[in-house]
Amino acid sequence: MNINHNPDEMAKTIDTLYQPGDVFECRILKAESNYGGKKNYTGYFQYDGNNAHQIVNEILKVPPAMGIYVTLNPIDPSLLACSNHKMKVAETGESTSDKDILIRRHLLVDIDPIKKSGTSATDAQTQLAHKQAELVFNYLKSLGWPDPIICFSGNGFHLLYAVDLPPNDNDLLKNCLETLAVLFNTNTVSIDRNVANAARITRLYGTVARKGDEVEQMGIYHRVSKIMHIPQE
Repeated sequence: MNINHNPDEMAKTIDTLYQPGDVFECRILKAESNYGGKKNYTGYFQYDGNNAHQIVNEILKVPPAMGIYVTLNPIDPSLLACSNHKMKVAETGESTSDKDILIRRHLLVDIDPIKKSGTSATDAQTQLAHKQAELVFNYLKSLGWPDPIICFSGNGFHLLYAVDLPPNDNDLLKNCLETLAVLFNTNTVSIDRNVANAARITRLYGTVARKGDEVEQMGIYHRVSKIMHIPQE
């Protein structure tokens, strides 16, 4: 199938994840190159409350890629000097690190079907991940947790819970994910235990998840990620 990014959904994601004044990194992995092979891209953007579509336009100048991601938490504004409101080919090791994060605003609970690395999920696998995400959501709701931002990643599901923590949270979020993994991991679906670092990236929802090739006869497809639910204020 030939599917494309959804620019309006991408802009909606930027409007949802960031507050005016926030700086974030966009990281594009394994973009096509005119000279063969794949290249990674990076760019730094400051959200002003009204420029989401302009940012999206810059991001979409990059050739088709495996995935387009953004940092979840706001970063040091001085990083704008690395690539100010534009995408560029990333040098080795050139990306946001935990020391660049100003504050933690999100806990990412990443619920994915278990599949071969570097491949996209089948419809049946995404349905299994959806059912497990509902179980996690209901469990945390029963403990008094607020509603998260709920997202479809293209293969699995993300629950983004609002937090207000320093960059060094003494492994609080890591321990949360470890506990959830023990409670809810199965032989077909798992909660990623390794996404609790402050500089974590997540998919820019509205973009296509293009891991591996599509295999129609096996039901393996590339899909457009999206935000499914935003909690009311």
